[in-house]
Amino acid sequence: MDVIDGDTVRVRRCGVAEVVRLLCVDAPEKGQAGFEAAKAQVEQLLAAGAVDLQGEREDGLLKRDVYGRLLAYVWADGVLVNVELVRAGHSPYYVKYGKGRHPGAFLNAAADAR
Repeated sequence: MDVIDGDTVRVRRCGVAEVVRLLCVDAPEKGQAGFEAAKAQVEQLLAAGAVDLQGEREDGLLKRDVYGRLLAYVWADGVLVNVELVRAGHSPYYVKYGKGRHPGAFLNAAADAR
């Protein structure tokens, strides 16, 4: 597991390195305020070890963005990492790729962050 930034991680899936873009979040990029805190939060949440990915499907395949990154929700030790980034105030609820499977959880997390 390699945390690239607050909304992108690299995982091994079926023996292949896969870059994953976390759905419904948009964390600060390198050089922006909050980058280090968002990245550290993801690293802490993923420290438990194994993760589960929950992707959206289109035409039977997992969706990818224009950069080829797998679009997914990342679960670690029963915690939805994407939602926790919003709850901690590291990202807004970001709907560029749609409202997703867990809109209620994201809306509640955004309210908690305020």
